[in-house]
Amino acid sequence: MRPILIILLLVLVAPAGAGDLGDYMMEKAEELRLAATAGPVGVTAAASYYVLTANGFERETEGSNGWHCFVERAFFVPSSSGSGYDTSIRAPHCINAEGAATRMQEVFMRARLALEGLDQEAVNAAVNAAFQSGDLRPPAGFAMTYMMSPEQWLGDDAGHWHPHLMFWVPYLDNEDVGGNPPMGVLPFIGSDSGSRSAVLIVAVPPLGREGQAAH
Repeated sequence: MRPILIILLLVLVAPAGAGDLGDYMMEKAEELRLAATAGPVGVTAAASYYVLTANGFERETEGSNGWHCFVERAFFVPSSSGSGYDTSIRAPHCINAEGAATRMQEVFMRARLALEGLDQEAVNAAVNAAFQSGDLRPPAGFAMTYMMSPEQWLGDDAGHWHPHLMFWVPYLDNEDVGGNPPMGVLPFIGSDSGSRSAVLIVAVPPLGREGQAAH
């Protein structure tokens, strides 16, 4: 499976712990700036922002419009060498309220557990237990994220890829949206097709400079 699909779908983890925390850290101002490039100014200007710390993602600023922006790291993507996580990945997201209440919670939980040193099996077991207990749940309403940053880096194979939107559509199959080939310009549901994590990925034109907000 190509690494781009894994980071886009946010459903897999690497076969080892996170390793050196310093490989994932960013200067706070730069992390906030990068997060703000994920979506249009109407979303990012009044969003809540999160930064990665030694304890996982923590909220840095509280917004007022129900959107949440952060820079995803490699905690779902093994390196091409098979030696752990691809520490180069920086994937800015701005996610809406339902997405933040559901999918973002899994993203943050997986990051926290990986930074604590848990391996793939332990992280997956904890996440599955959280779904079974109701601490985590699939989206029940409209859940989406912007991933439109021209600076996103999704690994050496994928690079910057296309600006895109992601819509979580639990249990839908790629055939439900036309069976379009993954990683093309037409909407598709990738390897999570039919699962609780199914996500519709839609490539979009890039944002113009006027569409982005400074942060």
